[in-house]
Amino acid sequence: ALFSLLPLEWQGYKLVVACFVVLLLTYSNLRGMKESIKLLLPIFLGFVVTHVVLIGYAIIAHSSELPNLIPNAIEDSTHMAEEFGWLAVIALFFKAFSLGGGTYTGLEAVSNSVQNFAEPRVKTGRSTMWAVAFSLAIVAAGIIMMYLLWDVQRVEGETLNASAFRLVTADWVIAGVNISSEVVSVALLFAMGLLFVAANTGFIAGPAVLASMATDRWMPHMFSGLSSRLVTKNGVVLFGMLAIGALLATGGSVYLLVILYSINVFMDFTLSIGGLTKYRATKIGQGEKGNIRKLIGAGVAFIVCASILVMTVIEKFSYGGWKTVLVTGLVIALGLAIRKHYTHVSKRLQEVEDDLAAALYFAPSKITGKEKPKMDTRKPTAVFLVGGSSASGMHTFLWVQRLFPDVYQNVVFASVRLWVQHKEPRTIAKGHGQQGLRPIG
Repeated sequence: ALFSLLPLEWQGYKLVVACFVVLLLTYSNLRGMKESIKLLLPIFLGFVVTHVVLIGYAIIAHSSELPNLIPNAIEDSTHMAEEFGWLAVIALFFKAFSLGGGTYTGLEAVSNSVQNFAEPRVKTGRSTMWAVAFSLAIVAAGIIMMYLLWDVQRVEGETLNASAFRLVTADWVIAGVNISSEVVSVALLFAMGLLFVAANTGFIAGPAVLASMATDRWMPHMFSGLSSRLVTKNGVVLFGMLAIGALLATGGSVYLLVILYSINVFMDFTLSIGGLTKYRATKIGQGEKGNIRKLIGAGVAFIVCASILVMTVIEKFSYGGWKTVLVTGLVIALGLAIRKHYTHVSKRLQEVEDDLAAALYFAPSKITGKEKPKMDTRKPTAVFLVGGSSASGMHTFLWVQRLFPDVYQNVVFASVRLWVQHKEPRTIAKGHGQQGLRPIG
């Protein structure tokens, strides 16, 4: 959007500027940048107003050609089907659908933010989804109509929107002065601002996803085991480095980046909707009624996403798709290796804990009967922070005894656990109804 306003000979600097923008986003998020509504709302409103006016004017100015638009499109599609077959037409449609995958980030952002919505959250989320989908459909249809009505052709160094807007405003004159350049510049600057804010969502949501993966042992614990500030810092730096790496690997080619994005996003959609389809089938298998329609909807979505994924990989494999498959495969292999490592460590810890438990069971105890150990708070005290494994705590205790014999007279084991307050009364002792607490992790 920005370089559509600059001379063609400046195109060589696009990659450098793109890397600089990523560094700027990385630095801003390390400083605690958030998407403030005060910043986002003017950019969003400016984008909507300028684009609605330009697209609306473009359609109205050539409205006389609208009656022929749909028949011509049908005729072209029929001619293509006769020449190449309907399978080729469907494949072309799926290809276009997948290359527009960037628009689904809005829907994805809504689904990932349901917990932040006002109650009733499900209803609010569903309404927001419909609003986003409807607005995307209207804008996409309007832009395509503008391209067809004005016979927009690709111009080197410009986006299609920039080329279309220049054609639409070519004869816009106020007080004898042509304002085409100014109008196009304002529209593209608003688009640039909106894209900049949209790019920042990856730096905001990415570390949270990374932290969830780290909690499930698919990524190193360093992304989830520290304070939220350090977790965010690690995630932001990693995402910034990967973004610059992707730019350098593709030479900043939007074409290749869109292929990379499309394959990965439809792989994600296929996996997630496949899981949803399995869940719906399980519910029906358990005898729950009213889920047939939901199962059919999820199944159709799964088939569509899986078909697009396969077609995109096959068609674009030699045009950069193999790079995406390679990089994604390496990330998957890395996740599997990390999880295997943590599984091995857990097994070893369990073995050590079993051995330690046996040793402690047969060890002579100085405590007899119901006598409880007494703590002298005036003497040196060692505090050990323990997690889910008591073996690590006991090993630390034994090592302290070896390194500092007879120094610490008191020992305290501390563990942090999350407790959930139940709303309903629960009987926890002697039949007395009280507000119960339950450890969940």
